[in-house]
Amino acid sequence: MNFFGLMFQSIHYKTRSLLSSLKLNTMSKHSKTRVNSLLIVDVQNDFITGTLSLRNCPSKHCGEDVIPTINHLLATIKFDVIVYTQDWHPRTHISFYECINLRKHLIADGSKIDASNAKLYDYIKFADVEQILWPAHCIQNTTGAELHKDLHIIDNKTPSNHINKNTPVIRLHKGTDPDIDSYSAFWDNQKISKTTLDSQLKKLNVTDIYIAGIATDVCVYSTALHAAELNYCTYVIEDACRGVDENAITEKLKDLEEHNCQIIKSNKVKAVIEGTQDQREYKQ
Repeated sequence: MNFFGLMFQSIHYKTRSLLSSLKLNTMSKHSKTRVNSLLIVDVQNDFITGTLSLRNCPSKHCGEDVIPTINHLLATIKFDVIVYTQDWHPRTHISFYECINLRKHLIADGSKIDASNAKLYDYIKFADVEQILWPAHCIQNTTGAELHKDLHIIDNKTPSNHINKNTPVIRLHKGTDPDIDSYSAFWDNQKISKTTLDSQLKKLNVTDIYIAGIATDVCVYSTALHAAELNYCTYVIEDACRGVDENAITEKLKDLEEHNCQIIKSNKVKAVIEGTQDQREYKQ
């Protein structure tokens, strides 16, 4: 074979090799299946119209404003898993201002707040944990702990033509230990005890979690932070959340971004799931 023939053959093989490599990379990129979960955090009566209504918090947010947005997501996007969480506290929960006298003997010596001068929303230092004092809320088996009546719950009553009719649903109660609070859907506040959520999601091969609900700067924040720690691709749907304090919301969302969470608008979720949305446009 002459020189030109050898050169042509060499170019031919190199081109085939390059095209094959590109094809394999493309196949690898698209063959990795994403399994998407919508995680709806604490859309409960007490956070909307009850004892810990966001209207009475510094933000003055209307917690019910998240409901139409969440319902629209449920009605228009096929998720692989849907999760509903609820605060589910015993009547003597450590976070309740009304229960401070039950634990006055456990208040740390160095605490600036004690049972005699404690007020709502104070931070009080117990022997093992610092705790903010919330009004009693989301007590087990009370109306305040129920999910809001207007929130769409995917269950056996869901119409057969609903896009998420057959989607697996996880219902999770958190904050059930009277002696430790649990903002996150994954762990208690001291990361002593883990909930079953991670194991349930892993069994369903979930890779991506989209988080909505109440409150942005408390339970949504903690849940998203832990989801990212557990290596889920984590998105917080900003306009499907409401929070306690505007300054804290800004701070917590920034912190989530620094921990590899994406802050996204609800009208971008479908495109992101379908792979047609540019990451730079998430917030627009």
